Amino acid sequence: MDNFRRKPSIVDEIKKQRILHVNDRKTLDHAVKILNRYFVVGLDAKVQRGPSRKYVTYIVLATSNELILVDVHSLQRMPTSKMFDLLALAKLLSDPNITKVGFGMSAKQQLIKVALGGYFLQGVVDMQEAFRAIEITNSHLTAPSGAACEGLRTLEKICYNLLDKQIPAELCDNPEGAYLSEMGRIGVVTEAFIVFHAYVELERRVRPSHLQSLIAELLTEPAYDDYLKLCIPWNSVYLVETVDGYLDAVEYLKTCSVIGFDSEWKPTRCPGAPGRMALLQVASDDKVFLFDVLELHRVLTYGDWALLKSIFTDSDIVKLGFDTRDDAKLLKDFMGPVEMESVKDMALIMRALEKLRPEHMTPKGRVFPVVRGLSRLCNVLLGRPLNKSKKLSMTNWEKRPLAKVFLEYAALDAHCLVLCWRELLRRLGKKAVELIDISVIAYSVETEALRQAM
Repeated sequence: MDNFRRKPSIVDEIKKQRILHVNDRKTLDHAVKILNRYFVVGLDAKVQRGPSRKYVTYIVLATSNELILVDVHSLQRMPTSKMFDLLALAKLLSDPNITKVGFGMSAKQQLIKVALGGYFLQGVVDMQEAFRAIEITNSHLTAPSGAACEGLRTLEKICYNLLDKQIPAELCDNPEGAYLSEMGRIGVVTEAFIVFHAYVELERRVRPSHLQSLIAELLTEPAYDDYLKLCIPWNSVYLVETVDGYLDAVEYLKTCSVIGFDSEWKPTRCPGAPGRMALLQVASDDKVFLFDVLELHRVLTYGDWALLKSIFTDSDIVKLGFDTRDDAKLLKDFMGPVEMESVKDMALIMRALEKLRPEHMTPKGRVFPVVRGLSRLCNVLLGRPLNKSKKLSMTNWEKRPLAKVFLEYAALDAHCLVLCWRELLRRLGKKAVELIDISVIAYSVETEALRQAM
């Protein structure tokens, strides 16, 4: 395993390039003259979090020969400095004829715009999205020399597959450490260096005139008609907000062999940290129950909740979720500790089958590489992605009454899991469940072993 995993460090390549530190008007003018010679540059921004906001400390630019480290704070603190000192650089970065190659640019573009006095970046290619899209649809273009290495983050994978190099674990990209050591400075410029040279390598593998059009096509968002729609009648979707409705729903769910479940909560300021559950969706093959948790809290006792809890702890009922960690935490808030049985995490199943049994994960219909998570699973297995627009997914789920469009969205999130499970069983045949379980175990063991060996 180590024979194909270990590759030379990217640091040795970075050391061969000149790093130009831009901290005054003279070095800024020199940097702009250099950059004006290129039609493609690598771009990164190093961001710090202040007491009330995030701000850019460094803008990093990479070319074939130079690495340019623009010290935004130093330029803004010069006694004679005004924002127009950055005007030439701002115009260059807003020029659509110059391709700027970055990584994870959706969050950085607005901050760079503020640092440049309001000039918005144009001509930006996000290698994080582009690499993933090409990997899904044209895997031969992103394949590494030798065997692939699992368990790598996207930037590490880009470096490993396209540049035949590895990022050392000790490399630090903390902007505050840029002056402290050579490795600190190298850490700050690494991302821009990697994405620039990875883009150049992709241009070599794809005819240059076709690369940008390929990326643009692959990053196209689905249209409204492309999305998966709820395929059961609306009168089979039940909003559960009374004691009687709750008891009827639980009684029905006890008879099911397979259910899909999901939950919704009010978006929080802290990404990835769910608040309290507002809605719990549970679906069978032909019905969906939307448990209004906020309303039910007012009318149910702890003993009543135990009835629903028994569904999740029943080993005879297969529970389908997607990245179920948050759901399990939120269920605990009102059910008490829940040791869920017979849970199938469809996110893990998707990754395992795509890696170990790709012949069973052949896309049905057109694939949209921009979609992620559960939407991607539906795209591959059912031929259509889920609509995960912010308007729907980031709504305030504690607001009452919820409009029908949000109830449909919530119902589909749970019901599509059952549809995907049935499609997997059809594709994998008689021993489908056994094959799925074995694949998940093998994938988990392999991925953990590779991470440990890194």
